[in-house]
Amino acid sequence: MSTPSPSRITSRLQVEIPGFALLVIGLAWVAVYALVEQDRRHTRAKAEEQGANLARVLEEHTIGTLRHVDQLTLPESRAQA
Repeated sequence: MSTPSPSRITSRLQVEIPGFALLVIGLAWVAVYALVEQDRRHTRAKAEEQGANLARVLEEHTIGTLRHVDQLTLPESRAQA
């Protein structure tokens, strides 16, 4: 078994090093995509939660306002009847 020539080792490294670099870059992009996707899901969930909270607050405020209007107007309409 003979040792490979230096030119053969050099040509092999010229293929393996860029291949390894592309693999590392690809893995980095996959990691970035996963982090961005996780952040997007988290942001969307928080926005949905805040929207639901605002809807609940608006509902409670509307009910309170209508009750107050009823208290102000119903006794007068009963007294007039």
